[in-house]
Amino acid sequence: SRIGKDGEIAMGIKALGDCTTRLQHVQCGFAARVQGPFGAFLADAGATPGLWVAGGIGITPFLALLRARPLTQPTRLIYLYRESADAAYIGELNEIAAGQDILSLVALATGASDPDIERLIPDPSGLAGCDCYLCGPPGLLDSVIGILAARGVAASRIHFERFDFR
Repeated sequence: SRIGKDGEIAMGIKALGDCTTRLQHVQCGFAARVQGPFGAFLADAGATPGLWVAGGIGITPFLALLRARPLTQPTRLIYLYRESADAAYIGELNEIAAGQDILSLVALATGASDPDIERLIPDPSGLAGCDCYLCGPPGLLDSVIGILAARGVAASRIHFERFDFR
């Protein structure tokens, strides 16, 4: 989400349940109470080289950070989505990546099949000194965490936000 100069709030919400589905059809002028954000998922991101992996609407925290400030460390952002219609903010992400040489954006439509995550994640030498930030559906995060652990990334360098009900 973001607040514009005129006080307008823009939000990226994926319809995953009854409440979020209903939010897709809210009319202008609808009264709502907005709370949050909660947590500090990306509070330390950018202090070290980074690997960021986003699945679907899991791109939103990364986009918020990129909108807030330029990167200071080399960062590889892997953005996976099912179809081009699911590629939220892809145009803005491409513009940001074009303006920051230290940001490497890999955006990939996966279709109905699971992506070849092994191929997308850097080898151990490419992960040395990186902090890894992951946001998306549980299956994607489990796969990426397993690959990172197998490639020698310490658990303390893997940070994630799961999209599931708590």
